[in-house]
Amino acid sequence: MKHDLKHFNERSHLVRKELKNIFYWAKIFEDDGLLTKAQMRSIDKILEHLGNIQDHEVMIANLKNFRKTILSKGVEEYEFIKKIELRAQRKKNVLLEKAQHATEQLVDS
Repeated sequence: MKHDLKHFNERSHLVRKELKNIFYWAKIFEDDGLLTKAQMRSIDKILEHLGNIQDHEVMIANLKNFRKTILSKGVEEYEFIKKIELRAQRKKNVLLEKAQHATEQLVDS
């Protein structure tokens, strides 16, 4: 996972996949104390951020597709949808930053 952290923006989906595996295995063997409760909460929060990032990616792609295929550049809605895309992209970037920071802290602990 450390290798994927170096390229977090491009590989966040791989980090999510790896963290899900860790999280679910730790849940299965919860009594063995593989991870602390704080680490489990941290992983859960990171997974939540990464899930929201994926939702934003889908929304941005759908908005862009709608804007480019349905709307003409001259209509008011075209620019409105473009602004929504930009806001969604900014929110996605904030979530990426939070998820990356939390993941780096988890790996270092």
